[in-house]
Amino acid sequence: MNEPKPILKLLQECTYFQNMKECDLELLISFSIIKDFENDSIVFYQGEDSKYMHILLEGSIRVYKSKPSGGEVQLMRATAVNTVAELACFESIPYPATCVTTSKAKILKIPFTQFEKDFLSNPEISFGMIKSLSLKLRSLSSLIERELTLSSEQKVAKFIVENQNRFEKLKQVEIASELNITPETLSRMLRKLHKQNLLESTNPPIITDEEGLKEIYKLF
Repeated sequence: MNEPKPILKLLQECTYFQNMKECDLELLISFSIIKDFENDSIVFYQGEDSKYMHILLEGSIRVYKSKPSGGEVQLMRATAVNTVAELACFESIPYPATCVTTSKAKILKIPFTQFEKDFLSNPEISFGMIKSLSLKLRSLSSLIERELTLSSEQKVAKFIVENQNRFEKLKQVEIASELNITPETLSRMLRKLHKQNLLESTNPPIITDEEGLKEIYKLF
């Protein structure tokens, strides 16, 4: 395996492996696959067999679910270092969503049957996994709450308050995808908030009245 030390250091930044001994990490790397992806490349498809745990070492990805009626629902965006769709491996079910890169990326593909055999009896690793899965469940709960209870205006207002700096890093089309609204709807909501004197500008949005924005979604 090429350059195990840099990969090892990256793995130590992952919640799963923070307490793992270097010799165990080296063993893990030895039976895993390190794969480089170009931007906008499919990592795995919805419905594909979940043979591998995926660890995003470099770059960024998004995970989305295709709707039977067409279109998609974005479930998450992630930047390195992070785990991706590992719950499917634990449940022995196909990947429930599709993962695609949003930049050049490096991903460690860990054969789950080998990982389960060699490592899941280690309580420190199991604790790291519980912690990581807990964070993801919290994120999923937030997504469900947002999709079921918030209007487009409430989604945008809440996102601005909680993620204003991300408007400087992401394109508006990417933010719209994350909120599961169209870019046109996002632009319209930003103009509406600007007309209400809650924003000084819309691109990027600069808050003039944070309490006013919170008032829009405060019941949620």
